[in-house]
Amino acid sequence: MSALKLFPTLPLGADETPTGYISRLAALHHSPHVRSFCTDLGLPFQAIVDGDENAIKNVAHLTGADYATMTRNTIVRDGTGYRIRGEALTKNAALRTTIRICPKCAADDIAASSLPPELAVQSRLSWNIASIRTCARHNTALAQIAVAEGRNETHDFAQIIRTNFDKLKNLPAVERPPSALETYLIDRLDGAAKTQPWLDGLEFHAAARICELIGAVANGGRDINIEEMSEDERYAAGSAGFAIAASGESDIRAFLKTLQDGFPASRGANQGPQAIFGQLYKLLAYSWKDAAFDPIRDIMRRHIIETTPVSPGDTILGKPVEKRVLHSIYTATNEFGAHRKRLRKILAAKNLLPPGYEDKPDNHVLFDASIAQALHEAGVFDGLSLKDIETYTGAGRVQVKLLFDAGILKPVTGQDENSDTPINISFARKDVDAFLENLQQDAQPVDAAGDGQFNIPQTVKRANCSTIEIIQMILARELDWVGRLPSENIFNSILIDLDEIKRKTRLPELDGLTTEQVCDSMNTTNRVVVALIEHGILQTERRIHPIKRCPIDIVTTTEFERFQATYVTLFELAKERGVHHLQLKAELEGRGIKPALDPELFRATFYNRNSCSVIPSSPHDDEYNSCDKIAKTTTLIRFDTSINRKQT
Repeated sequence: MSALKLFPTLPLGADETPTGYISRLAALHHSPHVRSFCTDLGLPFQAIVDGDENAIKNVAHLTGADYATMTRNTIVRDGTGYRIRGEALTKNAALRTTIRICPKCAADDIAASSLPPELAVQSRLSWNIASIRTCARHNTALAQIAVAEGRNETHDFAQIIRTNFDKLKNLPAVERPPSALETYLIDRLDGAAKTQPWLDGLEFHAAARICELIGAVANGGRDINIEEMSEDERYAAGSAGFAIAASGESDIRAFLKTLQDGFPASRGANQGPQAIFGQLYKLLAYSWKDAAFDPIRDIMRRHIIETTPVSPGDTILGKPVEKRVLHSIYTATNEFGAHRKRLRKILAAKNLLPPGYEDKPDNHVLFDASIAQALHEAGVFDGLSLKDIETYTGAGRVQVKLLFDAGILKPVTGQDENSDTPINISFARKDVDAFLENLQQDAQPVDAAGDGQFNIPQTVKRANCSTIEIIQMILARELDWVGRLPSENIFNSILIDLDEIKRKTRLPELDGLTTEQVCDSMNTTNRVVVALIEHGILQTERRIHPIKRCPIDIVTTTEFERFQATYVTLFELAKERGVHHLQLKAELEGRGIKPALDPELFRATFYNRNSCSVIPSSPHDDEYNSCDKIAKTTTLIRFDTSINRKQT
């Protein structure tokens, strides 16, 4: 570069852009436009416009302007975008043809200079940044004065001021403070300390546009047309969006949730994120492809995956979903094949549905997908009701209820805790299949039932046992023989041996005598024994019959021995003494010994055995007593045998 200096020249403004400065110099030297002026000086104008370092140095050297100040205010082309003070801007974020000014700044420049307006008004750097719409110095809205047209007018700031000076004089000065977003952007350009970690991590233009987009949707609704917004609406949107986005993910997701909550619930299935989030989703998914917007896309993608029933394979903001987080009744019905009403009942019974689910359509009732998968794998969704199991297994209603009550068939959804009726319960099909397989595992295939072989219900009736006893013995492999008929009725196709079941289900023998056996033992009538029992002379206890399984009253052996040791009939005593009963009666009366029990009431004459001990024994008493003991033993053995015979 030559050592020659340009004369005359102009002082460089503190925040004046190099293109604006060289444009004023061209006007100062009466050049028809800035491009021809630079050509005359040997300066590559396009290089100056692009912020080329050497070109800027040459301008500074030629004009004597401060190079550092000029560099600080240079808009540098960077690929398809630009950089200002190290911050990245897209083509749309840096205004290169639209000319905006602060009316008060322009008025101050004109008032402070004796030069013509086109030479006095300086082009500030901030006027070239689309998202800064307010002059922070004057708290005044920037006003658009013109849009450069044609090659010679583009970037010729001074020429545009001269051409539009009448318009400039009449521009209204709309007072307003810079928005929080504008203040943040200005501070960021000035190198102020970073205060917003999430926004600070974004490229400059991305931070600005994300705030404006969020604010536009917040102010104008999800379907607002961003392109048709006025500068004032964009200013308001930036302010609203900054308040939401400044804190980062938590507040952004809270805003996304408000959009979801405000979305009108419909029974239509096609209500995806595009419909719910509107322009916010559409622009990030289809228009704003720049990687600088990936951080907001990532937040939005996570939010959608974690709060809506999207499935693996769905594409959300350009990336496929890898794992489902939520199901809706609608999506779970499609995936698992369960009926939607059944799903609602099952999930409601397990308290897995959100509050207010009753009034929501299927596609808006959401629940944890991992729990849904676990329930599906457990067989809940394709489960069987008690009624279904009757048909599925071939067992009757009574048998199915018994299997349920015994815990052999365990439901995967429980019944109402406040109800004794098994309603809304479901059994996993695989559990029922496992039970049937276990039941048939060792069964021998037969063409027909043999003698003494019956199915389970038939055996229950003949053996006086329970269905559960037989089932448990089959499952525990405790039976010597189990058969199976070639029948579709699976439950009733199982055969067992009746005699084996009788042997293995017989209860312990009674430890006493029935009323009939007491009669036989005492050699008396039923009326006598009943009277003794009814008046408490002979105590009974309730037992279960070993074969019939029904309750029965017996006189225990201990009680019967107590009674015999206490009481004796006239006939028994006469037999023991070897005398005629009338002779014995006369002798007892002669000694003043009276019956211990009322003969009229008990229909027999009973004496207290101890009271009768004073009666002498017959001459053959010892022999008789010995025989009597044998007779008694024989009698008791006969009674035990009688019990077994009758039971058998």
